[in-house]
Amino acid sequence: MLKQKQKEKNSNFLQVEANITNIISKIQIDNLVDKTVESMKSNLKGRWGVAWSGGKDSVVLEYVASQIGEHPSAIGMTNDLEYPEFLQYVTNNMPNDLSVYNSGQDLLWLSNNLDWLFPKNSTQAAKWFKAVQHKAQNNFVKDKKINILLTGRRKKDMNFVGKNGIYTNKSTGVTRYSPLYDWSHESIIAAMVYYNLPRAPFYSWNNGWVVGSGNWAARQWTGSVKNGWHEIAQIDKSVVLRAAKYIKSAEYYVRDMGI
Repeated sequence: MLKQKQKEKNSNFLQVEANITNIISKIQIDNLVDKTVESMKSNLKGRWGVAWSGGKDSVVLEYVASQIGEHPSAIGMTNDLEYPEFLQYVTNNMPNDLSVYNSGQDLLWLSNNLDWLFPKNSTQAAKWFKAVQHKAQNNFVKDKKINILLTGRRKKDMNFVGKNGIYTNKSTGVTRYSPLYDWSHESIIAAMVYYNLPRAPFYSWNNGWVVGSGNWAARQWTGSVKNGWHEIAQIDKSVVLRAAKYIKSAEYYVRDMGI
């Protein structure tokens, strides 16, 4: 069984994905979905919506939530720090009633806040989540008068999920419910495969299963700024070329690599 993603090799995720039908049967995942749906019906009170990121957990969550009924969803994004391929993926696969919240962060902003570039630890990474995802979720709850916000947070990703997957943030008053909180990585992958759910481009990129979703500037575990640019260049050189017009380290990388 796959360990917490921060302690697992990306190649192991790929191997499990390639062999998932030999690990979990369709009947097993159907039963897990049915069990989760029944729990959701017991816990959902009032108006609810889904926090969708396009990543594996939110895609599976969106599918499971759709078994209960129609609902609004929301995604938080930066102004121009997203991967072009991911933007196309979102356009092609977004839920029907999706609200997009723009954090306003762009390359000019990033050039003046370089301590945010390629977070070196969880504390720095948390700043991105608060500024983009959490801000969007809080506004979504307010705008749509949501009583319970569904999220794809799971224990296996070392996320805080509260008791039985439910907790209320004391400062914002937002109640978050993570129906998939005790699902394994294997179960998430099985749901994606058996139900033919959208697969974000992240999972085909270097270390994509470990890094997960998010804008390119928030990419974690790069080891250094220079290696961060190298990893981004392997994904999409145009991102680095655009960044080189604003950020010296990107400019130096482009020069040194002859891009």
